[in-house]
Amino acid sequence: MFRKHSTLAASLVLLGAFGAAESASAQAILALLGDNTIAMIDPASRKVTKSWPVKGVDKLAGIDVRPADGMLYGVTTNGWIVTIDTKTGETAKKL
Repeated sequence: MFRKHSTLAASLVLLGAFGAAESASAQAILALLGDNTIAMIDPASRKVTKSWPVKGVDKLAGIDVRPADGMLYGVTTNGWIVTIDTKTGETAKKL
């Protein structure tokens, strides 16, 4: 029973206060679903407003929005760090 719940928790990683690509007053929560799907959640309604597949990588281990540049970053299961375009899902490998 524990394994079932821990798997579900690991597949949904929530991030707070995302809004750099949107207007300054618009805020959302980003979630990593499965291996390569990002969902945008409206915190007021607690509903998914948008979701998109991440392109260019097989599996993501985690995501994060960096306050310094406002970009969405992903870490792949093979150790790459990528930026993720929140409009298209395209990735760019960082060195």
